[in-house]
Amino acid sequence: MTTAQPPNGADATPMIMVVGLTGSGKSYFINQLAGREVVQEGDSMKSCTQSCKLIPAEVGRTKVLLLDTPGFDDTVRPDAEILGEIARILAAQHALGVPLKGVVYLHRITDMRMTGSAVATLNVFRAICGDAALACVLLVTTRWADLADEAMGARREKELRDGFWAYMLARGSKIGRFHGDAPSAVALASQLLVRDEGVVLRLQQELVDDGTPLHETAAGALVDAGLEAAKARHREELADVEALKRELVESDGVMKSRIQKDCVRGQQRLRTAEMQQAKTMAFRTWSTHKHGNEYTELVSYNMALQQQLRKVKEQLDAQRDEVKRLTDENISMKRAADKLHVSMSRKDDLFAEQLPDDRILGSIVTLFGQIKGWSTHFLKAGDVGQAKLKEEDLVHYRAVFPGARSLESLQEQFQDKKRRRLFVRGWTAYVICDAVFSASRHKPHTRDVEVTDASTVERILALEGMMRSMGKCLPHLRQ
Repeated sequence: MTTAQPPNGADATPMIMVVGLTGSGKSYFINQLAGREVVQEGDSMKSCTQSCKLIPAEVGRTKVLLLDTPGFDDTVRPDAEILGEIARILAAQHALGVPLKGVVYLHRITDMRMTGSAVATLNVFRAICGDAALACVLLVTTRWADLADEAMGARREKELRDGFWAYMLARGSKIGRFHGDAPSAVALASQLLVRDEGVVLRLQQELVDDGTPLHETAAGALVDAGLEAAKARHREELADVEALKRELVESDGVMKSRIQKDCVRGQQRLRTAEMQQAKTMAFRTWSTHKHGNEYTELVSYNMALQQQLRKVKEQLDAQRDEVKRLTDENISMKRAADKLHVSMSRKDDLFAEQLPDDRILGSIVTLFGQIKGWSTHFLKAGDVGQAKLKEEDLVHYRAVFPGARSLESLQEQFQDKKRRRLFVRGWTAYVICDAVFSASRHKPHTRDVEVTDASTVERILALEGMMRSMGKCLPHLRQ
């Protein structure tokens, strides 16, 4: 069988202990803190928490172990037995190095007064904690919704603050209100979880560090003293019953039977007190061998929670790596884009240096002058009217002479010498411009043709429009 290994104290899941009288709302508080029903809740003054329970939960983003404890005024189990169970859990937790962040002590604000059992429980609780650990205690009032008047609750809270809780508050304990919902529970527990270090209770130091038997610890001595008082009280009651029994030897049978029953009950109560005292004394010193169940349970809870935390950490690390990879890719793409922008800016500058607008315009004007001179010589050398015009080129002829509806109408236009000259001039410009601009548009990715930006294209198109308007004979370029 493999022995569970104790967790490293630095990595162990922290623990919060919840205590209080029966009916104070311990189980309900834990369920609200855990965000789900993890322990059974009672609807009466009968205790539902019969034994200590460790409940793993998550408060905000913090994994935590919640220790649910039965009240010392438990309706089923005696105080000595409850103290022994709490002692085993706390001793195992301290021996394992599991940090105890603090203790939540719950008290009903609806209680009209502090009963004897409530005072006794508070005294045992103080003995468990010790003065040095009271700064890690949160005194919480519950059941505020059951009050008809909140002002009455405030007065009772002040009585507790100035009276029964004054000693603990003076030594660092804090007071709070539980309003019955999850946010309120989380806010209260968070006051303990934010502490940097855990706390060691007096009972833990006595049992584990000093090796003190439970009945000799401060808390054990209080419970033992209560048992001694109960035994003395029961002995007196038995003595009274025995004396009465002797006096009524001659009495009727009914009275004798009643006295006999009282005697039996007194003897039973005395034996119960003696058994509780024996259990307390039997808890001599704590060890992993004698109390292995609590030890193993705490180890198992911590190992399971630490495994969950490791998985979450691995997922977070993977997400961080992915974010870093995407960030690096984004930076690389941005650098490449910046380089491309710089390169394009340099090309634009180079293009602007090589072909400024005024030089382009000057070249076109010069070319247009040459076209005019050439067309004049052409007309002198031959007659355009005798040229062979093709029907399939009529659409292009109309780009020069928009009014030409047919080849015959175009021939009629040639009867006028001026119109013939304009046609030759316009047709020549049309062919030249069509060849130039078509090459630029249809072969944009060739090495010899630079792709210009939008502003440069606009300038070229404006220049084209200017050429088309000169003498109303230059062509409208094909798309």
